[in-house]
Amino acid sequence: MEPSIFKGHLKYIYGLIASSFYLLIVLNFLQMIIAPGIMGYIDEDEAFLISSNYNQFGGIFMPAILAAILYGTYSRNRLFTITLILLCFVSVLIPGSVTSCVTIFVLGVSYIFFQGYRKLKLANYAILFSTVIFFLIYVIPVLGIDINNVISTITDKLDKDMTFNGRAFIWLNSLVMIAENPIWGYGLYDRDWGAMNLSGANAHNIILNLLLQGGVVLISVFLLMIIKVGINMVRLKFNSRIYYTIMLISSSLLLMSQFEVYNYVFIIIFLYLIWFFSNSRCIQMENNLDHLKSI
Repeated sequence: MEPSIFKGHLKYIYGLIASSFYLLIVLNFLQMIIAPGIMGYIDEDEAFLISSNYNQFGGIFMPAILAAILYGTYSRNRLFTITLILLCFVSVLIPGSVTSCVTIFVLGVSYIFFQGYRKLKLANYAILFSTVIFFLIYVIPVLGIDINNVISTITDKLDKDMTFNGRAFIWLNSLVMIAENPIWGYGLYDRDWGAMNLSGANAHNIILNLLLQGGVVLISVFLLMIIKVGINMVRLKFNSRIYYTIMLISSSLLLMSQFEVYNYVFIIIFLYLIWFFSNSRCIQMENNLDHLKSI
């Protein structure tokens, strides 16, 4: 990929990646609608074409949306990106992945209405609104504060308990295990190990899971990658629209990662998409032109 990118073929690379994601998401959506249950069940939970559990959808959908948006900066085909976001939202809405629904909804609203604007005012309002709703539905119940009948009805309809569906207990158990082996962690573990030591299949938090599997060593490597990509994004500072769009999507993925552990492969793909985009010659040339105009 890299030689093609530095020769100015980034449009085709992102088109290929975005189209591949799009095809998989469409096929997964059709499987959910036409043939539910055909992929079998794991621990009584329905498996899907693209993952063993609907909670994993968010980790796949976010790099897909990012690839589509970056491809859209070259093709100007907004319909492609908008339909992909809608497909992702409906796909998480059907099985009921609340965290993914909230973040993809905010992302979709922000992207659709932000097009053509230079500031993220509307996106900030959408994020603020969703944050307030998230706080009322989830944080207040966890703190044990009395909630009114409306919020109680919402939590009952969503089939969520007062501890993020048991995640609070898993987080506490994970902290105990991390404290016993903080430097190297325990290596890759399976569902049985997680069930015995954490009361769950995984830590349901990306930071805790990295510490469990590789301790301070692994999370340091992970943070170095993020810092490197973040520093590289400075090259996009003259293109505020795409800069803030990437930041918005990254924040959405980070939010979801506080409640679920996604496949590391898709996280790496997400980081590489940003890395390649900000490294491309055409972006550097655009930044230089914008800088000259500002002077």
